[in-house]
Amino acid sequence: MMFAFTEDHLEAMFSLANFEIPTNEMIFFGLRGVSPVDPDGGFAASHMVQEKGVDFLHMRCTIGQWDAGNGIALYPGSTVPHLSGVTSRVANNGEGVNMLATCYLTDLPGSSDHRYAKGNHGISSPLGPHRAFRNAAKLPIWRTGDDSDYEGDDRLLYFQAFDNLHCGRRIDMNTPKFSSLGCQVVAGQPGGPVGNPGGEKGAWKSFIDVAYGLGQQRFRYALFNEGEATRTAALGVEARAPTVRFGSTGELAQHLQEGLEARGFDIGSTGADGIIGFQTLRAIRDVQLEAFGASEVDLVVGPMTAAAIGVPWPAPESAGSSFGGGVGRSSDGLGSIDDIDPDDENDDGDAVAAAPSAAAFEVETRREPRDNGRFRWVFDDPTDGTRRYLGSEARFTGFLGLARTRGFVAEAAPAYSHRDWQSEHGAWAALIEPTGEGESRNSFTCLNSYDRASFTFGFYQLAAHTPNDNLILLFRKLLAKDEAAVYFPDLTLSGGKVHMREGGVLTSLEGAQDRSDNANRDGEQGAFMEYLNGDMHGVDDAERRAASRLIHWACHSETHRRVQVEVAVELAKKKVARIAQKMEARETSLDGRAMPIVAMALDILHNGRGGRTTFAQIANALKSNNPMKALKKIGRTSTFADRIDRVATRARNLLGRGTFGALRYDKDTNNFV
Repeated sequence: MMFAFTEDHLEAMFSLANFEIPTNEMIFFGLRGVSPVDPDGGFAASHMVQEKGVDFLHMRCTIGQWDAGNGIALYPGSTVPHLSGVTSRVANNGEGVNMLATCYLTDLPGSSDHRYAKGNHGISSPLGPHRAFRNAAKLPIWRTGDDSDYEGDDRLLYFQAFDNLHCGRRIDMNTPKFSSLGCQVVAGQPGGPVGNPGGEKGAWKSFIDVAYGLGQQRFRYALFNEGEATRTAALGVEARAPTVRFGSTGELAQHLQEGLEARGFDIGSTGADGIIGFQTLRAIRDVQLEAFGASEVDLVVGPMTAAAIGVPWPAPESAGSSFGGGVGRSSDGLGSIDDIDPDDENDDGDAVAAAPSAAAFEVETRREPRDNGRFRWVFDDPTDGTRRYLGSEARFTGFLGLARTRGFVAEAAPAYSHRDWQSEHGAWAALIEPTGEGESRNSFTCLNSYDRASFTFGFYQLAAHTPNDNLILLFRKLLAKDEAAVYFPDLTLSGGKVHMREGGVLTSLEGAQDRSDNANRDGEQGAFMEYLNGDMHGVDDAERRAASRLIHWACHSETHRRVQVEVAVELAKKKVARIAQKMEARETSLDGRAMPIVAMALDILHNGRGGRTTFAQIANALKSNNPMKALKKIGRTSTFADRIDRVATRARNLLGRGTFGALRYDKDTNNFV
């Protein structure tokens, strides 16, 4: 995802994180997983950046300089160590290589001075020293001794690691190599030491020349987790709750500390002083590890971590929004957000379930401007008067369409829960809930028409482009219901297949057909796609009509929702059976596996994360010592990291305990026993 990152965004991130913003000095900052598009952009109010996610091989982060009020400068670099250093030291319990935790390194009152100071890096290196920025203070760092990633059950240390800010020794950020065992690095080539400066190349030359050209000797550094910059730019500050982390100060920090003390956590001898130091940070880690699991510790406290502690927390300014974010605890941690403008309104009345009228369903949709300059489409529900969203206008990979991916709570739109359907579908009702969480936050009315699939709808997010699969299966079942005459009077079934009726002529919408605008790939269901979305480069009458009809139908008809669940369960059964068959051919088995493992494998196949080697990767994961951990790594990119973590959390919490925790998959019956 590419977007504009501005000085205002950065200032908002500091404010939300409760970081002090000095106005008379330059500040350094790191954006983990976000790279500047132009490595030589200089100081400006805005820069184009791209969210890539970290892979520990390439420099996929930003190291920035901020002169408050005078702009920001962004430089390609890395805020994580190189993979070669991590893997080579795992056997030694991770000694000698670190990953800096999210933090604000500053000179806190009564605490250590954590700032970077001008000085040489690599004093004892055979490559020789070069002028850089040294840090001799204790820093909050991760060390891993079990594998090559950093998770909440790895060692969190407060350690004098001498992790400096220096040159990465590679100019090209696309090269899968850079020099870091835990230091923050900027792309480029080093020059001489402080006593004999000069000779730097690449982005590092610009970075060092700017900072060393100032009389300032020490520099504060704020490191933000992956996804925070993207989320701030996409949602706006009003849709994000405040947070605290290492280096945060003030009343909210003190409020958190008091809550931790009340729960019996040791936050150090200074007590609730309003300064988040290491003792408080370690208590935060312990809370998140217990509440959310090792893979979901981000050391950032927001609404969900506060809830786990039992302390009230300020809501976003757009109170009532139901956006997700982070890896689930803070709305501000790892993960990414789609290239959309989420609906996060709070001005809707409560929906009241009611049957649709007998007349054919027609509503007037209208386009409304939003405060951020974008637009949304809405309609007034004729049944109960609720103002409902079709969605915000969203652009993605050259297409433009609707994104109804938020705002469900504000509308009181119906959500899927296995409890409502377990009597009909047994354990399968629970098995599909984690994927529903990943696809739609389990909203029956989630839809998008902004990507290549043309139109996707429902809590299981069924897409229109696939013949004999997904959304066409839902329409086959819906059109068999009496209510279909109200919502889609121009569609009918013929020979069990979906057809459009024009006068006395039936035209099939199924099978591989080309769209009239050729905006589909070979083998895709072009006629059905075009019926639902006539113009993939604009929000047209067809998609507004289809969206309003499906949303109203799902909101007011249990019959409709029952069909969505039936299709989701049928698809899940087919996919799980297919996985089981493929595993037998790869010398492993799904037979006897616990439900969380099966749910994770199902989500990989449903989401298409593994590509052509999906089954081989699942087989290798099942053969590993920790199948769930290995399954979470399949297809894990910045695009899917947040989804994977949410699905895994729901699978573990719902399916790994109680009655479901005792069930195992039986391949002979394709069921759980």
